[in-house]
Amino acid sequence: MTISRDGRLGKAREFKNTPQGHQTLVNRLRKAKVSRVCLEATGQYHLDLALALDDAGLPLMVINPKAAKRFAEAMQTRTKTDAVDAAVLAEFARRMPFEPWPSPSAPVPAASPPSTSSARKRRTSSTPLRKPQPRRTS
Repeated sequence: MTISRDGRLGKAREFKNTPQGHQTLVNRLRKAKVSRVCLEATGQYHLDLALALDDAGLPLMVINPKAAKRFAEAMQTRTKTDAVDAAVLAEFARRMPFEPWPSPSAPVPAASPPSTSSARKRRTSSTPLRKPQPRRTS
């Protein structure tokens, strides 16, 4: 974990991925009065932390690991350590538009039907899975 203030990064810190570690992190982030928290989705390992941050009311965005990797590449970051990853995520949170994490406990909005143009694009761009068979006539 790294906290960024006015573009300057604080010292990287580590917290255990346990309920006690999550509470310690929440307390640290509240004390620092952070405006947003950015974390990388890491399979099932990020979920408990994301839920703890969300329950604490901290503004959270969870990003796809590929987006984090591409962002690091764009910043020409070649080293892969926890401290460097934390710095990359802090920079991502600072530069990119905030997209709040939809908590699994939050109501899911109803899906709207696709617009005609997007449905048409999907229909014309898809390829058949098998070759069409000629129709039999009786």
